Amino acid sequence: MWRTQDGERVLTEAEWAAFASGLFLVCGTIDPDPSDEPVQGYVVNRETGVGTFDGLSLGQQLVLLAEIASALRDPLVKLLNMTFAHDGALLVVMQKFFKLIELEMDTQTPLITSTRRNLLAAVWSDSERLPEVTDLPEVTDTDWEVWHRLQDHLHERFAWDDGIDIPDGWDELSGDEKSEWMRTAGYDVKAYHAHPLEPTKEQIATARATLNNAVSQHRRRSEG
Repeated sequence: MWRTQDGERVLTEAEWAAFASGLFLVCGTIDPDPSDEPVQGYVVNRETGVGTFDGLSLGQQLVLLAEIASALRDPLVKLLNMTFAHDGALLVVMQKFFKLIELEMDTQTPLITSTRRNLLAAVWSDSERLPEVTDLPEVTDTDWEVWHRLQDHLHERFAWDDGIDIPDGWDELSGDEKSEWMRTAGYDVKAYHAHPLEPTKEQIATARATLNNAVSQHRRRSEG
């Protein structure tokens, strides 16, 4: 289970399809399969632009992503003690998902709309939050700002606040600003800012297996 601003829950099937698309891209970027055919001149770049994620080791990143994927997907998984690092990892996945939308629109091929369809389905899948969304675009719309607003809306659904009244632009706030909001709610700020421990080889292997299972299930559904 995952803690959101509207309570504890897991993702709907449509929300998971969108999240898993971004997760697949993140995993392939930071931890490419060594069995894949190497591309001449290609250098792995693990920089995502999200400092709280980029500052971690690969092992820490993989464990965080696996924890998030498990909690978002499985109602039997123990609720996470959310930290600033989890926030950063979630943001990376959602940014990668939006990158897929940008790439799709850049193809200039009207028939390629699968990622945009995924986003619309995810937004529609939670009827209780539909009143917050107006003027949904057609799947062939190429205005990236329209899709960025929808992606932000979806990300806000997953965002955690533990009772805090999240202000607009929560993800753009500095660590100190987030801490101030959390102090107002009486939350243990020190725990939120706890730095993840360096995982063991066994923990990294378990995280890789969890992520491989999550993204492979998504790929099978997408190709089926």
